[in-house]
Amino acid sequence: MKSAVQPISRESSRPDSDLAIVIQLPQPSQQSKDVSNGQTVQWQWDYNFSVSFTAGVFEPKPINVVKQDDGLYLTTPPLRVVGPPNNVSICTYTSLPDASSIDIDPPPPPPPNVIIVDNSAMP
Repeated sequence: MKSAVQPISRESSRPDSDLAIVIQLPQPSQQSKDVSNGQTVQWQWDYNFSVSFTAGVFEPKPINVVKQDDGLYLTTPPLRVVGPPNNVSICTYTSLPDASSIDIDPPPPPPPNVIIVDNSAMP
């Protein structure tokens, strides 16, 4: 799967800081993601997975992974960025077994990536 950060369409009444990004897995470990306070972040992969991260960037809310109608796994709910500027979080992914494909071994997990709070573009 190609590595990408994709904007999700949003309602016009929502402020720009509410814009959500989806981190598409797998992706290279050297690739960091810049986020701003108020944004929400979700992760998506074509295999069942879990994501863990160091504290300080996202609101403290439990997340889980749900298989979507298109067969991809998406974390839900999206996590809101609440960290101060220049705060950093390291995200680590773990492949989990998929009950619907017991015979297929999941791939190795993608390498960790770094999430950096960058409010330089904010007014």
